[in-house]
Amino acid sequence: MTIRVRLIVQTALLQFVLLILMGAGVVVVQRVLGEREVRREETLMKHTVARTATDALIQKDEVQLLSYLNFLKVQYPALTYARVIWHKGAKTSTQNLGNAAVGGRVLERRVRVSDPAAGERTVEISFGVDQDVLRQPTRERQHAMMKMLLAAGALMALLGLFVATLLARSLTQRLGALGKMAEQISEGRLGVNLEWESEDEIGTLVRVFNHMSTRLAD
Repeated sequence: MTIRVRLIVQTALLQFVLLILMGAGVVVVQRVLGEREVRREETLMKHTVARTATDALIQKDEVQLLSYLNFLKVQYPALTYARVIWHKGAKTSTQNLGNAAVGGRVLERRVRVSDPAAGERTVEISFGVDQDVLRQPTRERQHAMMKMLLAAGALMALLGLFVATLLARSLTQRLGALGKMAEQISEGRLGVNLEWESEDEIGTLVRVFNHMSTRLAD
């Protein structure tokens, strides 16, 4: 394997590792942010249901509460069902909105509020939250982010390979010129010099070869 090919392969491998690390970091950050958003959405849903129940208790309107909950099901697609239990002293009445799902990714949340004017009147609302529906926007954003990351990574990889090819060509040209100079010295053509102005290791090596060629010619 030539030096040029070796440099290009090493650069490609380095870029591949960096892309994997960057992609893993983005996935972890997106997952953490997604979980925070899910918890925030669930908290907002719970507070909205509690506020709706409080309003219904104050207005003493059970039908209005069901209408509000129906509206919330449209506003929050993850809200799958609701079970409302009214308590007034020893009396209770139950109302159901939708069918309670069994198992799956539907988790039940519960809210219980009391009438501010009459503490014996309370309402308890149990509602199901579909975790798949709740996390769907987060998954879509993650997929879009991964597509953008892959596109940016592919562009960076092509650019990196192009730069690596140029650098490898520059390096191998210098080494090739030194090899040709050494071949000429071995054939007895003493005193040949290579014009190469640089302050790196290759430049130092060129100056050493030039000095050796001059000394041999003398």
